[in-house]
Amino acid sequence: MKGVLAVVVALVVLAVVVSGKSSVIELDESNFESRTFKGTWLVEFYAPWCGHCKKLIPTYEEVATNLEGDVNVAKVDGSKHKGLAIRPRRIGTELSHDVLNPARVPL
Repeated sequence: MKGVLAVVVALVVLAVVVSGKSSVIELDESNFESRTFKGTWLVEFYAPWCGHCKKLIPTYEEVATNLEGDVNVAKVDGSKHKGLAIRPRRIGTELSHDVLNPARVPL
């Protein structure tokens, strides 16, 4: 089963590379703040060597395609951009607080 999953992941990655089309936006230190300033973002912090991250690729691509136009789906290579990977983000706290306190969520 692991072999089949590895082949599926490899084929999805190959298809994205060959087609040059991916709905997942690549972010780094040079564009993170300016790109994520507005709108709704789902950002994955990954490592290219991580097995779990590799297994997530096809699902994350599908999520990005399905949410295109509503939610910006992006990824950051945490092994290259460690400053972004370890920096605290205010939105996580606000989102968690709003989920716990629905009265704060604007209608």
